[in-house]
Amino acid sequence: MSKFEELCSAYKQAVDAWWAYRDDAFQFAQMLITRYLTYLEIPLCDWRFVPVEQDPESTRTYNCLEAMHLSPDMLWHLGLQIAVYGAPNEYPRQRLTMHLLFRKAAPQTFLVKIAANDPGHTIAVDNEDTFTVFFDFLQVQILRHFQDRPRNFPQHPASLGEIGFIDQ
Repeated sequence: MSKFEELCSAYKQAVDAWWAYRDDAFQFAQMLITRYLTYLEIPLCDWRFVPVEQDPESTRTYNCLEAMHLSPDMLWHLGLQIAVYGAPNEYPRQRLTMHLLFRKAAPQTFLVKIAANDPGHTIAVDNEDTFTVFFDFLQVQILRHFQDRPRNFPQHPASLGEIGFIDQ
């Protein structure tokens, strides 16, 4: 094998490793969101993927891959938007955009965060309980956000969406 062929072989191995890493992250993201939507029992019309590195277009439908990207922090970033309301077909509605960050931590295991300063939650893809623990944590954070909102609004109106997800 020539030195050039050796370089080409190393390049191919690096590209193949990148695609495998991206595919693992994509499959995990789909699994995470599918299980979360089941956990929430949310109607299909009340959620959507959204990119977090740009303002999402209100009329566009994004798929999971379009809504995730790898940042310089070496974490995958994924946006999920859900609509909450007082009752179906009732307005106003509040759209919450969750910014999920994750990376592969070990084979079949991912670290998931809801903010950069979140220490994270380890999720084993073959252990349903690890998903539920994370979803319970996320539920508490969202509930706390709404419970603290009336109390915090007069002092910090600009900070309402800074708890790992953003109101829109």
